[in-house]
Amino acid sequence: TFTADQMGFTLDTFWAQYAGLNVPDLIRRMKGRVPCVHLKDMAVQVNKSVTAPVGHGNMDFDAILAACADAGATYLLVEQDDCYDVDPFECMRRSYDFLAANGFR
Repeated sequence: TFTADQMGFTLDTFWAQYAGLNVPDLIRRMKGRVPCVHLKDMAVQVNKSVTAPVGHGNMDFDAILAACADAGATYLLVEQDDCYDVDPFECMRRSYDFLAANGFR
């Protein structure tokens, strides 16, 4: 058996927000147990939540990135499930440019 302190967790920001959770608060509550965070942004298209390049949707990534730092996350992994007919490398560039502008490389 493992205790909560021995268990790590990889959080997916999109699905946490989709479930109605406050993502920065959730990350902070898991301080020390969230080494990896899947950074996914959320946008709305025709009343449907869809993934978007990081920093180009409706999620508060300033608060999410601060929470990741506070919680000791080591790896921030950019993920976008679907690019919706946009070149995936363009989506990746947009996510990278947003994160680089915020001090992450």
